[in-house]
Amino acid sequence: MKKNAIGVLFSADNSIKALEFKGSHVTLEEMQKCVGGYIEFIYLNDGMVLVVNEEGLILNLPYNERATNTALAEGKKHNIVGDVLLIGTNFKNK
Repeated sequence: MKKNAIGVLFSADNSIKALEFKGSHVTLEEMQKCVGGYIEFIYLNDGMVLVVNEEGLILNLPYNERATNTALAEGKKHNIVGDVLLIGTNFKNK
């Protein structure tokens, strides 16, 4: 039985929401919908990736403290803005 992809949405308002997607992979359209525009990846050391809005700074989106702290804990020095999707890069069907 195929499992659906899962993710966590870190909203800029500091809320967290678990998400389940239809299918084993998160589509480009689903990622864009979560972050509100074009996407950019910040790869973390543990096989996870933060999906951020590529134009977040240009659009003056609000600072995302939770996502920034997650990146900093992994040695990534980014000030992250807007809503952010956390997903795995190595999701496999079982």
